[in-house]
Amino acid sequence: MEILQQDDQYIIKIPVADVDARVLDKLLRQIRLQSMLAGRQGTDEQAAALAQDVNSDWWIKNKQRFLQ
Repeated sequence: MEILQQDDQYIIKIPVADVDARVLDKLLRQIRLQSMLAGRQGTDEQAAALAQDVNSDWWIKNKQRFLQ
């Protein structure tokens, strides 16, 4: 693995044989999330409300899978 810094970016080189594509996809999603959140500001209360909304929406869409 090689990590380079070029101007204001990181360049990461990972041999294909070293990392499963699914693991890499999960890692990249986490990095994208961090990037999106980096410029956002909010209170703990707003974060809690958002988490509640997301959880409620998820349950509405998926409850049939668990209640059958």
